[in-house]
Amino acid sequence: GVQIKFDLAIPDRFMALVQVKARSYNTLGRSWKQGCVIFSGDPGDANPSGVSYAMIFVPPKELDPRSIVVLSVGDSTVARSMALVMISDIINSQFSSMNAQKSVSLWIGKKSWDHQQIKKNIYDPGFLLLKKTKQ
Repeated sequence: GVQIKFDLAIPDRFMALVQVKARSYNTLGRSWKQGCVIFSGDPGDANPSGVSYAMIFVPPKELDPRSIVVLSVGDSTVARSMALVMISDIINSQFSSMNAQKSVSLWIGKKSWDHQQIKKNIYDPGFLLLKKTKQ
């Protein structure tokens, strides 16, 4: 899973905006007040290869009012990527005070990266290797 932590508390209407955006992309599976499930592919297909799911939710305020969690499963990472893009789009268009350049850190498991580390790792040649290539 991926946990995105901010310096500020997540606004109450944030998840509603994620759900509206997911519905507009025709990817919304189920939703509830603090979260939703999105999918890519056709979950009703007899051969569900390529189907992936992502659950996006805000933990209860008493646990952590400053984070969004994205859990994903499936044959690809498409649903997780869609979730992260939706979150980013909403932050950029609706919540400029949550500017990811200043306040976000990314948590995967127990490892945390701040925005400077993320940028360095993306631009550092050879650091981000998704699969082996034949020479």
